[in-house]
Amino acid sequence: MPEWDEYAQGWDDNPAVRAYADAAYVSLCSRADSIGFAIDGTAACDFGCGTGLLTEHLAARCSIVEAIDSSAAMLDVLGTKITREAWVNVRVLAELPEAGPRYDLVVCS
Repeated sequence: MPEWDEYAQGWDDNPAVRAYADAAYVSLCSRADSIGFAIDGTAACDFGCGTGLLTEHLAARCSIVEAIDSSAAMLDVLGTKITREAWVNVRVLAELPEAGPRYDLVVCS
């Protein structure tokens, strides 16, 4: 989406955006704990991942994270993070796979 592409380079520099992603992660962990769902080792899908601020949290805990977004520029920013952090368990996708992986966890924030 061209409109999201315009925001990609400065997205992570916005304190409100970072705070929102952090709050989403805290909320996810709280809800998972309350229902007895273990995030560690899961196969996760971060749908609408943007630059991957929530993906960053999931990468440390999930066995695989497929990060999906329609903005090529947002995915480029995430791709740079994946390389820099050497996340071998994170992969970016521009669209949902037609078939294949099953996810234990799907997030969208």
